[in-house]
Formats: sequence, structure tokens, C-alpha cells
Amino acid sequence: MIKIMMSAGEVSGDIHGAMLAKELLKNNPSLHLFGMGGENMRAAKVKTEVDVTSKGTIGILETFKHLPHVLFAFFEMVKLLKREKPDLLVLIDFQGFNMMLAKRAKKMGIKTVYYIPPQEWLWGTEKGIKNVVNTIDKLLCIFEPEAKIYKKYGANAIYVGNPNFDTARPSMSKEDFCKMFGLNPKFPIIGIFPGSRSQEIESLMPIFIESSKIIKDSIPNAQFMIAASSTVFKEKIEQISKKHNSKIPIVLGKSHDLLNVSNIAIAASGTITMEAAILNTPIIMAYKLSKFTEFLAKNILKINLPYFTMPNILLNRMVIPEFIQDKANPENLAREAIKFLTSPELTKKIKNDYILVRNKLGPSNAVRRAAEEIFYELRGKI
Repeated sequence: MIKIMMSAGEVSGDIHGAMLAKELLKNNPSLHLFGMGGENMRAAKVKTEVDVTSKGTIGILETFKHLPHVLFAFFEMVKLLKREKPDLLVLIDFQGFNMMLAKRAKKMGIKTVYYIPPQEWLWGTEKGIKNVVNTIDKLLCIFEPEAKIYKKYGANAIYVGNPNFDTARPSMSKEDFCKMFGLNPKFPIIGIFPGSRSQEIESLMPIFIESSKIIKDSIPNAQFMIAASSTVFKEKIEQISKKHNSKIPIVLGKSHDLLNVSNIAIAASGTITMEAAILNTPIIMAYKLSKFTEFLAKNILKINLPYFTMPNILLNRMVIPEFIQDKANPENLAREAIKFLTSPELTKKIKNDYILVRNKLGPSNAVRRAAEEIFYELRGKI
């Protein structure tokens, strides 16, 4: 039996891991897939012996809160490597954790494939890029510039295309979604996407709730709905909503459907901005980190990107409005949302820019190509 160990640590990685697992098993049902992941990978028949999808963070101080749990998970995964001796280790995003795991695998002589590899090519250092190149056997890149940069440094890097083309698909029509959740498509619909990390939800949900109140005062027939990425995060959103006297309905597992019907989305930074470009929905991005993490990033790590959302990075100009740190406040977000809701020209402009973004994402079927590359690494064993 061919054994593939998989490692995904956040909700987005869990979703991509599930799609990859389905594609692998479709082509070879006898594969034994196991490792670390969440509810999506379990549903895709991956035996997940470790799960940290509710513990994802960005930032130094933010990470300390979940450090014991994540360290425990790491040592459990190392034990799994030693016990199972997989034919291949497939890493999915979750850079810090998975790079440490890859180093352990390399010492054991276990081949590694990194799907959605570290973004050292974007905001890292030359040393960081070389570290990835020297550790990982094959990189399955989802952006063309990413593959080019890693290849320049000698990596076995393959551009497979962007998997969001495969995953960002509504499960029903706009009419059916509105009917199911009592939304009137004739009135503005504002989708709220507070992220798939605990820290994002805690820092941004109160701001998003206050923004919705300002928008409602200006546009009385505006309708709101919040997307929860997992059961754990739905409970957290419900707690924060109750604390802030919010009655906005929360929907679980229907992010793409909500994004598809929204006239404007207000969201935490992340995959959602790429999905908005694919589904052609105007979106406003907000993000907040601790002051310490902000200082460290700018002054010690020298991270000073002109843009934070991938559509803006790909076009090297502001397509999606970004509100970072102190600028991520209720007044700014509400003001920007109202602009989109009252200006057809602004909506038309961002949708025209989205065409350029989609053109840079390559062809669809990235998951199928990623699976093909994984099977190639297993040649001679299957």
C-alpha cells in the first residue's frame, strides 16, 4: 500500500488538502492518506491524526497563545513520520510548521512535495528562498512569478495554476441562496468574512459589526450576513456578536455562495480576496496585528510590502481597497462600502481589474495537475 502523509494547518490549507486528496483517491483509491488536517480533509477520507486548524495565527505575540498546542502537534507529526515511514510527505501551506517538518523528513530520507509553498519569494529573504530550495524535493507553485523565482535559485518548481479556480465555486444559484436564507436580491447584500484564524475574528469582528451599523444608518435596506469557515469559528463569531448586540445571521460552509450574492464584501486579508476576484465580487480588506508584530515586521524583518492582498500584488497597483492596523476602523470600512454601493462606476472599475487578475491566475484544473505531479514522484511504487 502506498502511504502519503499530508500536513495542512489552517482552514484554507484544509480545504485545498481535501480537494487534492479527492483527486488523488479518484485516480488511485488504494492510497493510504493520513496526517494533519481538519474537517474538510476528514470528509475527503484522509485519516487526520492531528488537527490544528482552529489554532492558526499570524504574528509573534499572536502565536504564543497557541504555541503549546502547535508544538505538541509538531512532535506528534514527527512520531507519525518515524512510525509510518510514508512514501511521500505532502505539505500544504502553513509555512513555519511545515518547513520544520520537512527538515525532519529530509533527515529520515523521506521525499517531500510542497503544494502552495512558502511565500519567501514574495516577502522573504534570499536566505529564506535558499532554505526552501535546499529542503524541499518538489514545489507545486500556484503563481507563475513564484515558480520563476524558485527556479532561478535551483528549485524543482512546477507551476500548476491557482487552485482557487477549482474551489471558488458557489454550490447553488444566487436566487436559490437568497431564497434559502431570506435575502432580497433587489436590496444591497453585504457579506462579512472575518477570516479563518482566531486572532482575526477577535480583532476584526467588533469592527465589522460597528461598520454594519454605520452602513445600515446610511442605507436602511442593506442586508448583512457573516460567513463562518468552521464550526469552532462560528461559535466564536456568535459569542462576539452577542457581546456587541449584533443580530446579523451567520452561515456555515457557504462562503462562496455568500460571496457570489454579495454586492460588496468586507473581509480579513487572505484567500478570500482571490476568491472575490474569481467570483467578480467587489471586496474591501481589513487587517490588524499587535503593535509589537507590526514593529518587528517593519524594523527587524524589513517587511515593507506596498500591497497586502494578492490581486493588488499581481497587478502591482491598488485594485482592492486595503485598511491595515489603525486604518482598519468602522468609519473607514463603512465609508468605502457605501462608495461601492452607491457608485456603479466604482463597481465597474474593480470588475474590469478583476479580469486582469484572473488572466494572471493561469488555467483551471490546478488540483488535477498537482495530483499528476505527486503521482510522478511515486513512479515505480504504484
